[in-house]
Amino acid sequence: MLRPGGRAVVGVPNRWDPFLRPLLSAVLQALGLYGYGYERSFSRRALRRMLEAAGLEVVAETAILFVPGWLRMADLALQCYFPRLAHVTAALLKPFTWLDRHVRAVHRYGYLLASVGVRRLTR
Repeated sequence: MLRPGGRAVVGVPNRWDPFLRPLLSAVLQALGLYGYGYERSFSRRALRRMLEAAGLEVVAETAILFVPGWLRMADLALQCYFPRLAHVTAALLKPFTWLDRHVRAVHRYGYLLASVGVRRLTR
């Protein structure tokens, strides 16, 4: 619940992730190897419609984590279980970090869509 004028920041997996992360997570879910529970992905348009149907006006949209899903998962695993080896994935992540900082267009295609919605003022 938001009061009128309140803001909600909503993040969901991007259905059109260029690195096919929704497909990877669906396969892992089907095999019982996905440890994060059920995951549903959305297109930018579907997320906007859902927020508007909930009475929010979308005032900002972006996407974050323009990284292949397998690399992100490998990095998380190394960080958690083998921190001494995390430098391996850190080196592989550098080009994606550079792209995120220098190529604004990738902010439309990250793994996670993020939108800010403002609850409409009631009359």
